[in-house]
Amino acid sequence: MKKLIFIIILFSINYCFSAHTFEYRVIKDNVGYSKNERELKIQKGEIISSNHSVIYGNIVDDNYFMCMQDANTGNFISLAYLELMQCNTKLPEKIITYTEKGFEKKAIPAYFLDILYSKNRDTLEEYEVIDNLYRIQAVASYLNNDIPFYAIVTNIGIELHNSDEIDFTNIEKKSDEIYECDGIAFGLSDNPLSSYETFQWYSVIIDSKRQIEKFTIKIDGDYLSIDNKTTGKHIITLAYVDDTVINELCNLFENNQCNLSKVKFPKHRDGSCDYSENGKRITNTNVAQHKRMTVKENLKLRTGENTSTPVLTVMSAGTHLRILELGKAEKIDGINSNWVKVEVQFDATDCDGNPIKPGTVGWCYGGYLK
Repeated sequence: MKKLIFIIILFSINYCFSAHTFEYRVIKDNVGYSKNERELKIQKGEIISSNHSVIYGNIVDDNYFMCMQDANTGNFISLAYLELMQCNTKLPEKIITYTEKGFEKKAIPAYFLDILYSKNRDTLEEYEVIDNLYRIQAVASYLNNDIPFYAIVTNIGIELHNSDEIDFTNIEKKSDEIYECDGIAFGLSDNPLSSYETFQWYSVIIDSKRQIEKFTIKIDGDYLSIDNKTTGKHIITLAYVDDTVINELCNLFENNQCNLSKVKFPKHRDGSCDYSENGKRITNTNVAQHKRMTVKENLKLRTGENTSTPVLTVMSAGTHLRILELGKAEKIDGINSNWVKVEVQFDATDCDGNPIKPGTVGWCYGGYLK
């Protein structure tokens, strides 16, 4: 009998139940496992269903077995052999991280690249809840062991490192780079801080409704941007990386040093690289998705990424923000940075001392943030 171990820390079972029943079709004969850990033959054409978030993680003979559990039988079936019912569209193979061969691609939050480029592991605290050095080093221990720790992208759904999950009900191709997916997001909206032993993460699934919403997946070279089209909010940007990135991230988190000359940074569709001195883009790596920053001086919050757009309010110095999305790069007052879409945090006030409602979203210039 093969060794079957359930992963509880990294790919936790999410008991956030939904009124919707997810149905999938098995596309190829394969091997699955019963709830009693007995090996089973799964037949092509079988219909599998689930009434809650679907992605599970197991270890079989030291290999990672990503699967879902059939609500009718309790059996575990590999994600690589499932497709949506009533949907013939699939995501492109180049962004699928888990196949019948296992994890063939590694996708990490794009902000990890900013941390690596800074050569300072302490900057992880700007993106994740890290209260001591041990937690930073623990990230390296998982990366070192090739655990698919950050993102699982499949044709039935996506799960992120913090157990946030989007389960698809339909996929529609808009172009070679843009796909719209109907699905249900299982985030931690009731308790925004998720804690798994050594790690603590904030949910990036904002205002999860536990009902079908529309999500946009945009492919930009080695980057994958995921947005909630229903709410108009950005969820996360992932970067597909090779072992040169993983190896130096491990060195950075373990020893607080790295050699960027060994790193092959991902590129955008136009061939530009945000981390190259000769890149086409003007960027300031002090701004990045999900980073929490502070307003340096009174700053206008606008409806768009341009000084000609209407002003929503003027934020006072010290206002805390969370960056939702990077906009266009621009040079203002001699500063090279990006416009950023931000969400105002608690205890914010305008320049007259009046409170600004937490969760207010708008655009400002990143060069005036710290």
